[in-house]
Amino acid sequence: ASNIRIHTSALSTANKLLKYLSYFYNLAMLWEIPNVNSNPVKNIKPFKVDNLIERYLNKEEINTLLFYASKIDNPFIKPIIETLILTGGRKSEVLNLKWDDVDFNNMILTFVNTKSNRNRKIPISKSFCKVLKEMPRINDYLFPSLKLKNRPFKNLMFYWMKLKKQINLHDVRIHDLRHTFASILVNQGVSLYEVQKLLGHSSISITQRYAHLSNESLKNAVDIVGRVLED
Repeated sequence: ASNIRIHTSALSTANKLLKYLSYFYNLAMLWEIPNVNSNPVKNIKPFKVDNLIERYLNKEEINTLLFYASKIDNPFIKPIIETLILTGGRKSEVLNLKWDDVDFNNMILTFVNTKSNRNRKIPISKSFCKVLKEMPRINDYLFPSLKLKNRPFKNLMFYWMKLKKQINLHDVRIHDLRHTFASILVNQGVSLYEVQKLLGHSSISITQRYAHLSNESLKNAVDIVGRVLED
C-alpha cells in the first residue's frame, strides 16, 4: 500500500473532474456524437473526501496574518482578510460584495446570491464597521479589480499563497477563516443556532461540526460555580 498522503483539495478536484467528464459523455451520447456510444467513467467511484477537517487560527496567527497582509502593495488584501474573519463569509460572497450591500443606517450586511441561492443578512460589528469606513470607495464593489473597470477583485489566491508561504501557514486555507469565525463564536458561548444563521447553513446538522468547540466555554461556565463558592 502506498504511504503517499493526498491533500483533501486534490481529491475534491479529482471528484469534480470525474463528475464533469461523466456529464460531457452523457451529453455526447444524447447529441449522438459519432464514436461516443458509452460513458467510460460511469462506474468509476469518486474518492472519499473528509470535508469535516477544519483548521482554526489563534489570535497570534490572525495578528501575524493581518500584519503581513498590510505590507502587500495591493491595499485591498488586508481588508478582504479582515472581512472574511469578521463576517464568516465565503470567499466568493465576500469578493462579490457591493457598497449597496452595506446598510450603515441599520448596520446590516447582505450577502447576495449565496451558496443556498438566498440572500443572507448579518449585523455589522463595530470592528467590521471600522474596516469598512477606512476603505477607499473606488466603484460599486467593496473590493474592486485594480485593472478591470467596475469589476470585483479576482486574484486573491495569488496573494494568499504568497502570504501563507511568508508566515509558514501552509496548512491554512482561505475557507479556514470562516471556520475561525465560527470557532471564536462557539468558544465565546454563542449558540449553534445563532452560528448557523450567521454562516447561512441550511441545516443545523452542518453547524454541529463546531459543537465540540463549546467544551472550553462549558469548562469556563462550571468554574463560575467554584468561584462563587470560594468567595
